[in-house]
Amino acid sequence: MPIKIEPVILIVIGILLFLFLGVYLLISKFYGVYRLSKRLESYTIEPLVEHGSSVGDSVYLVGLDMLERLSRWLGKSELVGEYSKRYEIYLTHKETSSFCLIEFIAKKMVWGILFLGFYFLLCGFQIYEPSILWTLFFFLFGFFLPDIYWEVKRRKRTSQIEEDLLKAVTIMGNSFKAGKSITQSLEIVSKELSGPLGEEFYRMHVDLKFGLELEMVLERFYQRVPIEEVRYITTSLIILNRTGGNISDIFESIETNFLDQRKLTKELKSTTASADAISKILMFLPFFIVLLIRFLNPTYFNVLFQTTLGFLLLFIIIVLYIIYIIVIHHIMKIDY
Repeated sequence: MPIKIEPVILIVIGILLFLFLGVYLLISKFYGVYRLSKRLESYTIEPLVEHGSSVGDSVYLVGLDMLERLSRWLGKSELVGEYSKRYEIYLTHKETSSFCLIEFIAKKMVWGILFLGFYFLLCGFQIYEPSILWTLFFFLFGFFLPDIYWEVKRRKRTSQIEEDLLKAVTIMGNSFKAGKSITQSLEIVSKELSGPLGEEFYRMHVDLKFGLELEMVLERFYQRVPIEEVRYITTSLIILNRTGGNISDIFESIETNFLDQRKLTKELKSTTASADAISKILMFLPFFIVLLIRFLNPTYFNVLFQTTLGFLLLFIIIVLYIIYIIVIHHIMKIDY
């Protein structure tokens, strides 16, 4: 249902929300540096003369305080705490506290407010009419948009781990041949490899140094990186730790299997490339058809955004499109 609000008020609200976003982006840029400076503060000497802080630093500190206050306020809710646990898979070895999980929710709230401000600006310039339904839609769209970014980043990280996993197996195999233990081999891999896999091996090495059992450390590694190759390695190490055996020969066999598997995977990907391209074309074909109709008749879809029945039909269209994507994905998917 439309809400009558003065366009000037909507523009002011939108500008204020965008200023809030600017503060948030400034915070995101310098957040890690600020945390590091706080950690090193106890090891440094305070200057004899206080020169004060710049305007940018002052704005940054105020914005940082706002984000921390929002995170603490959200952390008081048990429901938010339970919801934040699903973001544990996005944490790195540098971010391990429950407070970091709450920060994910706080950042999602900020992005929801950003898109809310964008919607108010559109309404202020009379591109859209204010309505509760569209207000909720823009906020939820901004709220869930960071999930896509984090998931894409996680998949890219997982893909990089898969690429470096063969190097890790080779280094561990050579370490075992030199008479090193499992803990020493994990430390060597963490030093030799950079990137996310090196971070994961460093995290396992630190867990072992602090007294965690090897089986628990390996299980937690698989939970953070749930791919079959990692499961194969962790299971082999757990069995060898329980029963003993020639660990260097086992890892030589693992290295050979990984090489053969990688060759087979590349061959299958080249074979199924056409099917993957067809599935992507079918996935984006409805958008192309909608844009084509919109170009030929700009007012053709207006009824979907101006009536209650139109909103209902739009909801049904979205549900059917999601089902369409799932069906196409299952038809074109080839397991190997």
